[in-house]
Amino acid sequence: MIITGFFHFFSASFLGQKYAVMEEKVVLATVLRNFHLESLEKREDLVLIGELVLRPRDGVQVRLTPKSITSSCSSS
Repeated sequence: MIITGFFHFFSASFLGQKYAVMEEKVVLATVLRNFHLESLEKREDLVLIGELVLRPRDGVQVRLTPKSITSSCSSS
């Protein structure tokens, strides 16, 4: 009974984590579909640190500009 409860908790936790990652991807895709993304810093000015992944030490400031709304299909 204890072992069954442990595996049930693990699988529920795993599914919750998978859902959270999927939700992050949907939010990111929505932002990228609706906004132009522009870095406010030059690549050579970034100080990179190597951890599990290579990333900027202080993050990157970006500007989001709304994309203009255009119709890709013409009505007949």
